[in-house]
Amino acid sequence: MLMMLCRHTKHEYVQWRLQYPIRVNKLRHLMIEKFMLETSDPLDTLVFMDIDHQHEPHTINALVAPDILPVHTVLSFKRDPTIPVPLAMDYNKGWDNQPATHVTGFKPGDILEVDRGAAVGMAVQRRVFVNILEAGYGFKDFFVYKGERDCDEWFARLCSEVGSKHYVNTGIISPHMTGLPSNIDLADWDAYMKRTNREGIRNAE
Repeated sequence: MLMMLCRHTKHEYVQWRLQYPIRVNKLRHLMIEKFMLETSDPLDTLVFMDIDHQHEPHTINALVAPDILPVHTVLSFKRDPTIPVPLAMDYNKGWDNQPATHVTGFKPGDILEVDRGAAVGMAVQRRVFVNILEAGYGFKDFFVYKGERDCDEWFARLCSEVGSKHYVNTGIISPHMTGLPSNIDLADWDAYMKRTNREGIRNAE
């Protein structure tokens, strides 16, 4: 899926490969630090893409295109099919008071100004990171797990603190996958061979 996205992005975009596997918040910290070292324009943009979502080929180009939006996200939905609420939220009672309010009154194609969008497909301009750093935070402070709160909420909170709202583009939808395929390995091959009455894997002597 990620290679498909790369084939549809503009030739001047750069794809980075960093250490993996690594916890998502640590990976993002490394990406942001590298991004800040290698860029200088306030409108330079770092795009985060989660691999458990079905992104459309045009997603990255569409997220980066509007220079006026400091944090621009796709529209996605909570994975639970019993409450598939949109990931476009406002914290009207304050960040420390749950639950957040999910913004539901929109027409497809609307761009919603909210406190928190979906980090599963998110474009962040360099000026946002600069503002957070100038507010006294370090790179390791950008995505932090706080008790039961996820790291995406924490980043949204920092953005709000420095005056950068999240803009959810309801015309760019990235559905949440409900499950991931299991790995196929040597044990599967051995079981198949035995099911079909063929000689399986020999034990090492």
